[in-house]
Amino acid sequence: MTDDDIRTAFGSVFTDEPPLGVHSAEVLRKGRGRLRRRRAALAGGFAAVVAAVVVGGSLLPGPRELVSAARPSPDRAAGPCSTGPESSTAPATLQGSTAPAATTLPVRPCEPTTAEQAQALTGLLTRVGVLPSEFTLRGADDSPVLFVERRGEYLLTADLVAPDGQEGALTVLVGGLSSGDSRPSCQPPATCEFRTVDGETLQITTRPFGSAGEVLTMVYHLSADGSQVYASTSNVSSRASGATGKARTPPSIDHQPLTVDQLVKLVTLPGLEF
Repeated sequence: MTDDDIRTAFGSVFTDEPPLGVHSAEVLRKGRGRLRRRRAALAGGFAAVVAAVVVGGSLLPGPRELVSAARPSPDRAAGPCSTGPESSTAPATLQGSTAPAATTLPVRPCEPTTAEQAQALTGLLTRVGVLPSEFTLRGADDSPVLFVERRGEYLLTADLVAPDGQEGALTVLVGGLSSGDSRPSCQPPATCEFRTVDGETLQITTRPFGSAGEVLTMVYHLSADGSQVYASTSNVSSRASGATGKARTPPSIDHQPLTVDQLVKLVTLPGLEF
């Protein structure tokens, strides 16, 4: 629209009307001034949004970016490794994990695990002072408390039994570069926070599980060399859930057996590594 079009439009609107003391030149001048200011504000706002995305993204990485930035190998997201010749079906994963429960995946060779390292990890975890002294560790199905070798990682599951008979569950996983991604999802109803310990970022996730009142507290540590340690505690013991079924069992203890601080101390324990 040209200036003549604007003048003609204004003229048609005010034809045969009494004088209003409005001058078209003044209106155009003010209108152009407002348009320039509006464009400048929009440009500034857009620049601020871009800056917030770029700077904010670099300062506050999400869990996926956190893992990608520290992981030397890009293959972990592909799922767990396999010893099979052609393909592998992923086993049931840790509660709250981002990986699917069962899917066909390309073969990736597993890093070798050893019985000696599994025994060393067991000795470290069961050493006096690592876990709260008020709890007694009980293996799943009353089996011995120990780390077992599982596809390029070491896994321990046990119950924490209090003196009054209440009991909860503990899961600890130590994985190498070839193990699947055990970082819990932050999708609702889960909530996540991040904590820096000795220059490395830990993800802390809390998630209700099932409909009977179970709550999982999980801490995930991905170290600079690509190895990972996951620890979770639940207010439902493995013995209790084994009797009535997972996700349908009410709490077997009236609080989380381990606090977040205790889980953080556990996953950063010197020597608890692949």
